[in-house]
Amino acid sequence: MARITARHWINDRFVVAFRNYGWPDPHFPDERWVADAAKLGARVVCVDAHSQFRANYDTRISRKNELLGERDLVRELLDACRKRDLKFMAYIPAGHFINYLDAHPEHACVDSSGEKPYSFKGRSDLPDSFCPCHASPFKEFFAQVLEEVARLGVDAFYFDGPFLPTGADGAITCYCDTCRELFRRQTGFDLPPHSPGAPGGDTPEWRAFIDFRYRNLGEMMQLGCDRARAVNPKLIFVLNSYDGRMKWQGAQSYECNAAVDILQTEADQNEEGGDVGVQRHLSPVQNLLREILLLEAGSERGRRASAYVSSPTVPPHELVFRTLATLATGAAPYIYTPNARVEAQRQAYREAGKRARFVSQGERFPYAAIWMSRPTRDFYWRESTAFQGEHGWLRALAEEHLPVSFVNDRADFARLRPFRVVILAAAACLSDSSLQILRRYVEAGGNLLACWRSGQYDEQGRARPDDPLQELFGRRALTPPSRLIPSWGERDSFNVDLADGRLVPLETCGEYGTNLTVARAPRIDAAPADGAEVLAGYRVPPPREQSGPFVIERKIGRGRVWYTPVDLGANQLETHTAWILERRVMAGIVKRLGGKLPVEIEAPACVLATFYRLAEPKALAVHLMNGLFVEGARVHWYLDYIREKPFPVPGIKVYLKNDGLKRVVLQPGGRKLKIKRDGATRWVDLPRLESHFILTIQT
Repeated sequence: MARITARHWINDRFVVAFRNYGWPDPHFPDERWVADAAKLGARVVCVDAHSQFRANYDTRISRKNELLGERDLVRELLDACRKRDLKFMAYIPAGHFINYLDAHPEHACVDSSGEKPYSFKGRSDLPDSFCPCHASPFKEFFAQVLEEVARLGVDAFYFDGPFLPTGADGAITCYCDTCRELFRRQTGFDLPPHSPGAPGGDTPEWRAFIDFRYRNLGEMMQLGCDRARAVNPKLIFVLNSYDGRMKWQGAQSYECNAAVDILQTEADQNEEGGDVGVQRHLSPVQNLLREILLLEAGSERGRRASAYVSSPTVPPHELVFRTLATLATGAAPYIYTPNARVEAQRQAYREAGKRARFVSQGERFPYAAIWMSRPTRDFYWRESTAFQGEHGWLRALAEEHLPVSFVNDRADFARLRPFRVVILAAAACLSDSSLQILRRYVEAGGNLLACWRSGQYDEQGRARPDDPLQELFGRRALTPPSRLIPSWGERDSFNVDLADGRLVPLETCGEYGTNLTVARAPRIDAAPADGAEVLAGYRVPPPREQSGPFVIERKIGRGRVWYTPVDLGANQLETHTAWILERRVMAGIVKRLGGKLPVEIEAPACVLATFYRLAEPKALAVHLMNGLFVEGARVHWYLDYIREKPFPVPGIKVYLKNDGLKRVVLQPGGRKLKIKRDGATRWVDLPRLESHFILTIQT
């Protein structure tokens, strides 16, 4: 593993020029492309050393691209980079090697029906693209390719994948003969059947299959990276997957992070449709979710995250916004270069360069942490609904401008200790060790906010015979293992009366009143434990006429546990009319538990904020991003995601809640803002927010 410090080139050189091309494409980049990328402001270039189809260098292991003739493209570009003090990153498609499968078709991935999943199905201009099985001898070939490319003198590798593709029947892979034999030999089981869209339940076979998949991908990546590092120990490895840890495909590839230095997601528009094309409609909050997840995964071993922010068709303002939003989440932007909008690229590189130090030299401000449970994703949820509750909590806290981070099942007490609040949004599956760490966190003075079925299943999806958290949460209804997915009977709308102010201050509700309507959120029956207090109750309106506790408080040691039997936030895409008050209440609960922040932001929900602590200068850095934009003649927020031009947001105020805060500077540019006063209240008025700026707030 390369030792990455704050001064390492991968941290200093934040902006990467990226070029990935298909087949057949005779328009290869050359020295002029490297020169243009350098002029635009790139510090690193990333080009296919080996595409999905052929090698772009003189190879003895693979098959060279016939269109290159005598040219060795990688050596040409490496020489051009050395002349301009640029770093060279070699693109490797870890999930696709067509030339290998031409020689070894028996090593292709197949789904449970025996069909080979196509990567480029419907593209008549491309050859059939199958994915190799990572448990097969392909992993040795992959390691040899990495070793060969490392000997060329590259500075880094960029892995596209690996992942196990979805089969034609919607099922996961792989069910090839190699996997069947290996799985039977290692576990004693036959590969379990898989129906489209849902895990196979809590059977021993299914649990073994999940572990088998993770292990095969991890072993392949570890073998390849070890071979390349033996050639050059200073190599940097980047691993990309477009949907992060949220779904099966991306989640599987991110389990390889032990072998790599940087994790990446794609904040990209894809005009071809299909699964990737859905990203066109991702909201800024959804993109924030994916990138923060990357940071959470990377922070386990001090790794940085990055994001691929553009394709050749992204509109100019969108390119700039995505670049700056990527920086605001702490990740490094990779920009497709060149495209038809050279001036937009130049602006994106320039603006990123002005801001990079406020990310690379800072650490995320610890306030609220959302627990992301991998076992819950693997054993409890259908793929399409995984992490909906976590997404809802992120959206609520982001739209109310609160600092939010993520932790996962590998978190120990030291990782949790700095946070004022830890949120179990829908962490149904928790291990005994995780439960012990959470209890220790509370006893030491932490605040735990738990929702719905948190902890009712173990880390392998098995329903616990007794509720291990009954002492903390109270008695809760247990779900039979045969029915893990909430039924619509558990999704009645209900009302919560907030008028007594015990749950959240009345000013939280504002003009929306004190009657909170929670619509179609999953819930279970619960009763408070001895010594616990009900802070608010719910009531289902006629004709069902049900009622129960909405939030239960229990003090443990020096900390507190607040429990709600409702999966708050899981309904946030279905209930726009009720969402405003619901998000205010969710954020109000977190503020009640977490206490006062050094600053408070007054801005519309379309303004997203991220918070960092800077070491030099010693300051709090607040990134503000404008998610409001214009497309055609319409103004959008949340559902669409392609910005043609900005729609500036005026009237933003930042209130200083800590008397020690004396100086507020607007970055980039270093403009000092005037602090205004009205009695004990102090604030600064901000200029109109177009895309993104940073406030550094110093003592």
